[in-house]
Amino acid sequence: MKDKIELYKESLDIRRHESGDRWYAPVGSYDWRPSVTTIISNTISKGRGFEQWLGNHPGYNIACEVRDKAAARGTAVHELAEQYMLGQKAESANEEVCKHLMSFERFWLDNEVQLIDTELFMWHKDVPWAGTCDIIAKINGKNYLIDIKTGNHYKTHEIQLNMYAELLSKITDEPVDILAGLYTKGKWIKEPNYQFKKFKFNLDVAVSTFNLWKFLMGGNPRPKMK
Repeated sequence: MKDKIELYKESLDIRRHESGDRWYAPVGSYDWRPSVTTIISNTISKGRGFEQWLGNHPGYNIACEVRDKAAARGTAVHELAEQYMLGQKAESANEEVCKHLMSFERFWLDNEVQLIDTELFMWHKDVPWAGTCDIIAKINGKNYLIDIKTGNHYKTHEIQLNMYAELLSKITDEPVDILAGLYTKGKWIKEPNYQFKKFKFNLDVAVSTFNLWKFLMGGNPRPKMK
């Protein structure tokens, strides 16, 4: 799989356009595809638990501030995890971020992960969406597609990974063996810990989510260029 990904990156230079939502297209082309996260965030709620979490705050603006802080934390953990996987120095002055990173390292060492690629921009002419996956790796001889999460598990994560798996299997012409969410922890006391959840393949739900997004967006959405 690694050789096929390298060939893909040599043959296609994929760019990402951000204007509130994310879109991907090859350089020199205007064949834009919406990102997986753009599709899901504009289509499906995270569920009753998340809505209750929002409602338990004193006001909507305060809830948004807490949400945005959590998103910034997640971005920092992702960036540091990428540096770690590439053998670079990864450190942070934020204690919670450091604990998430130590949780990630614990997972990495526990499972003897063999990295194939990280933060891969994925676009394929036969798939109507695009996106960036966190980790493509081999564990015990199987091809894993892994997404790092610094919060709670939501069913939308399973849809996200199924959409990524469809892209990766088209790009490499190889099956993805296992989809998994890696839930790092930032509040452990004695030692780093994590949750590694494996998900079932369900392309039908992924395609249905895309079709619903397309309907909600008016049938033929395009990125808004600045």
